[in-house]
Amino acid sequence: MIKLYVIFCTFLFSGFVNRNQTKPSIIFIITKTHPYCGGANRTEEYLDNKLKKEIAAGEMFYIIKGKENTTNRKVIRSFSMGAANSGCINLPPGIYSIINKFSYQKLIINANNFDRECIEKLWATPLFSFTVYKKKCDTISFNITLPCEYDKPCAKLNNDIPM
Repeated sequence: MIKLYVIFCTFLFSGFVNRNQTKPSIIFIITKTHPYCGGANRTEEYLDNKLKKEIAAGEMFYIIKGKENTTNRKVIRSFSMGAANSGCINLPPGIYSIINKFSYQKLIINANNFDRECIEKLWATPLFSFTVYKKKCDTISFNITLPCEYDKPCAKLNNDIPM
């Protein structure tokens, strides 16, 4: 009888403790903006619409531990942005980073078209880093500014890329 009472009290106490503890969690809101890449001046209304932040819907993002992407990194969690946001993600306290599809995939470099050192640095740099603290729920907003079609990071210049 005493054994049953101890088990019941342990069960009851563990449920009470879990309900009163707040798990650290993060809500991500990742947006994108499109720059104006044309030549002629546009109206302010056109530019305002072009620079509006849009949710990065459907795009996959990956959470890694630490502040740098490496070949032996471990993906803690992946998520995609829905129409509104990603929902709440529970993470233990620590330092994390977000990478996208480019940094998630194995790095393959065409040395004829791209500077190897530049691409490796770009691949190793996460979109952003953040810290999760105990018993705290944070909302992290991050905006990705998309490059113009002719803006090729780390490209070796050739005649095909306009200046």
